[in-house]
Amino acid sequence: MLELRDAAGEAVPSDVVAEPGSPTTLGWRWLVPRQPLVVGAQYRLVFSDPCASSSCTDGTPPALVEHGFTVIGAVSRPSSLATVAATEPQLGTVMVGTDSGACVAPVEAVSQKLAFVPSGEAVPLLPVTRWTVVVDGSVWSTTDYGGVAADGVVTARYGSTRSPDVLFSRCGDVGVSGDAGLSSGSHDVTILARVAGDSADHVVAQLTAELWCDCIGQPDGTSCDDLDACTTSDRCVGGICAGTPVCNAAGALGDGGTPLAERPAAGGGCTSMTAGSSGSLLGFLLGCYAVLRPRRRAKRLDRTRRG
Repeated sequence: MLELRDAAGEAVPSDVVAEPGSPTTLGWRWLVPRQPLVVGAQYRLVFSDPCASSSCTDGTPPALVEHGFTVIGAVSRPSSLATVAATEPQLGTVMVGTDSGACVAPVEAVSQKLAFVPSGEAVPLLPVTRWTVVVDGSVWSTTDYGGVAADGVVTARYGSTRSPDVLFSRCGDVGVSGDAGLSSGSHDVTILARVAGDSADHVVAQLTAELWCDCIGQPDGTSCDDLDACTTSDRCVGGICAGTPVCNAAGALGDGGTPLAERPAAGGGCTSMTAGSSGSLLGFLLGCYAVLRPRRRAKRLDRTRRG
């Protein structure tokens, strides 16, 4: 049951419609009054919540929950909804969703918090705005509408064990199954927001998360693995693992059937290929990336599974 009522308790004719463009699995719905609401008037949303009482277990009728609100006048769309920044990575305990037993369990992980700072002009729209955090092109987590408060506190969507504002990569084998988080390394993060009534999400911020288990808290120069087959001599620098590019990795790329390792760079450096080769250093690097990238992803997935 979902119903809109006025201050006198009378039902206000409304329609429930699916949010445009959202996957049906997410289940977002809008309650749209058939006539404009009166500015300054009070209304109540009344809905049934089967888990607000013992009906989850004993089969009793679902409890009715009410939320009151007062209608305000039209609000201009803000030029900016919020700023979002990533804090310094930290190595410590993170609560993650599990496959069995308790809903969550502690694991050792490197984590990075996303600090949301809503703009003052966006505050009136926050109760009707939902947020999505996308990492490397895949949804990391979402909020319900109203999931970011004026003070920046972020609440995950109902039933989710993954916080939208905390990114993590599990470090080591802790014997806990469930949410593996992100692989160790750098990740592209996009923050999206949608105000009720919009037909699509809007990009709020784009940033990079650095989740290196090997380098957090370690001095520069500490040996690490950047999970890139096209680099060598990997070392921690400022909490990030980085290696030196190589241009003669065995079997990385063939030229006329000849492995690159058999055609060392002229002069012993990575400046050009030997006579007879068809590519410059740039050509090789692109080829190396194209050929070895699947191997890099496989290594990352393997590390994730070990978590």
